[in-house]
Amino acid sequence: MNLVYYSLVVQSPHTEQWVQSIRSLRRYNQQISVHLFYYGFLDSSTLAEADRQNVVLHSMGDYAQSFADYGNRQPVYAHFKHLHKFRNLHLLPQADQVLYLDCDTFLFADVERLFATYRDAHWYSREEVMTRRSHFGYNPGWVNEEKLADIADQNRVNRITPCNTGVVLMNHQIWLTIAEYYENFLDFSWRLVVGAIGAHMKIDPELPEIRISDEDYRIAINYPAASVWIHDEIALWLTLNTIPELIDDTLNRGDVIQGSETTPMPSQPVILAHYWSSLRDKFFDQVPLIA
Repeated sequence: MNLVYYSLVVQSPHTEQWVQSIRSLRRYNQQISVHLFYYGFLDSSTLAEADRQNVVLHSMGDYAQSFADYGNRQPVYAHFKHLHKFRNLHLLPQADQVLYLDCDTFLFADVERLFATYRDAHWYSREEVMTRRSHFGYNPGWVNEEKLADIADQNRVNRITPCNTGVVLMNHQIWLTIAEYYENFLDFSWRLVVGAIGAHMKIDPELPEIRISDEDYRIAINYPAASVWIHDEIALWLTLNTIPELIDDTLNRGDVIQGSETTPMPSQPVILAHYWSSLRDKFFDQVPLIA
């Protein structure tokens, strides 16, 4: 059995994006098991949509409160609403393959085509934009891969292959192993944010004041990217490369497109588009909403 899951902190426009995503998925496949983990409260219309689309719901409570036991780290974990994507993998039912989708994804074909194509590696995803694997070219001002290599060496993990975490296909039960490493992921996340703060990087002014100890600064990671908002991806790259013998590979651009690849849409048909929330309006100017 294969399954698809989403993870969502309930807020606008993400809920509305998720509705379009699940409608697009069900347009081509009515049978595959779909799960939605959500933090907060879904409104009645979204609950009705989930029921209509035969989605298994998992209410995870309040997002900020779910980090209540993390001491001085709690305000950071609560503020950054991207730390939940791979948090609840241990709650998924038994499956042969698992596909994670962000809410800002849209299907143009049967999702089973992805499962049939990508079966060998443990982890499949698109490359992070502007890294060495990107067809747009390498921009070390976005993610500095030399710094990443130093961080990997300092933390005694394998050299890092930067990937985008909006669409991920997992095989060989690797999601169960990743679930066991979630606390490692949170630790990397904290150390990266402290490193960014210590370097006086631009941080969201709405981030609450946090207590940072001398020990926190001692173990901080020298932040290797331009934006603190992708620290969760960097933390995940480090976590994945802590897992022994994990094999990762790339989703083909002919099957899965992302970001500016969606504007304009390619003439050749694709299976899935991860259009990114920042490009939502441009994407739906080209692609009709599903009623």
